[in-house]
Amino acid sequence: MPKFTKEMSLAVHQIKPPYHGMIVDFVEYPKYIGIRIYENQIMSMNESQKVSVMEYLQLLRTTIESFGISANFDGAKGDPPRSTNV
Repeated sequence: MPKFTKEMSLAVHQIKPPYHGMIVDFVEYPKYIGIRIYENQIMSMNESQKVSVMEYLQLLRTTIESFGISANFDGAKGDPPRSTNV
């Protein structure tokens, strides 16, 4: 099972998202790392914003794959989960 390592985490977190508050999660699957994006975030954007987000996501994917791990996009319905930090 591919592991989302600390080194991968540091590398992808150095890439700034195109919009403040954009949530992207990384999920470990048996054969790849999933880059999870949330439908409601994307659908509320205009076309040029969507292009910027897709470029950002592709950069995340390329960065993860540079560690020798396969990465795929993993869309999720609805909004991102709310933070449980108090």
